[in-house]
Amino acid sequence: MENSTKLVTTTIISIILISIIVSIIGWNTRTYDSRLSEQECKREEKYCIFDGVPTGMMYSRTDESMKGVHEFTGNIDDYAYNLYETRGEYNPEYPERIVLPKTVEPYINPWDISSYRCKSTEEKPEVVEYFTEFCGRSNGLGGCGDERRAIVCGDGYLIQDINDYNTKLYGPYDIPESIN
Repeated sequence: MENSTKLVTTTIISIILISIIVSIIGWNTRTYDSRLSEQECKREEKYCIFDGVPTGMMYSRTDESMKGVHEFTGNIDDYAYNLYETRGEYNPEYPERIVLPKTVEPYINPWDISSYRCKSTEEKPEVVEYFTEFCGRSNGLGGCGDERRAIVCGDGYLIQDINDYNTKLYGPYDIPESIN
């Protein structure tokens, strides 16, 4: 009886140790379905600077101004489209969809990126955050809300620049060779 108790105890301990080792190996060798790196925010003065921005992506630093850069002039639906809205046309088959007039500025909502699909790949776009301004004011009026990010679809990306909550898109740019 004592031998069988030792055998059961040894077996249970062995199973637990093997499970822990397999879990550690699995955790350390996991792969991500993204070609882009995981990002973390580092505070630098009044900005949250995201590390992990792939080398070569345009206008990724706070000191790089978007002044004089050509804005995106194409049709946003040719780049990425929202699954839940139509632009400028009412479709009676989908009465719950939001209809935006064609005069609305091209815009991709990065906080609802799961609702979008890239036209080129039919997959969800990836968002690479560049930086976000920390808002130190309690009233939130003026001088705050500056952000920049890349919206990546396939081998290209648009830059979304937000200044005082007004958004503009720039690009498209080609993905740099360093992350292909």
